[in-house]
Amino acid sequence: MDETIIASIAATVAGLAGVVVSKWLPQKGSTEDALIGRLAARLEDVESRVGVLEARERALLGYVSVLRFHIDSGKGPPAPDWPEGLV
Repeated sequence: MDETIIASIAATVAGLAGVVVSKWLPQKGSTEDALIGRLAARLEDVESRVGVLEARERALLGYVSVLRFHIDSGKGPPAPDWPEGLV
């Protein structure tokens, strides 16, 4: 056989071996991208939940102020009604 043909066959076999090995190995970029995507979605969910809790806390603190004013004014029972959304 001609040396050129042997070299071509060797290069082809090496290329095919590289393709097969690259399919078996995990793709680093895709794994990292998937992890970043999951973490970004999780962060968005946590930020949304924190926003809800902060709004609830503001509403509760407002109600505490109303109750304290009610008590400081010397008004007896019944206490002011709960704000909408907290009951």
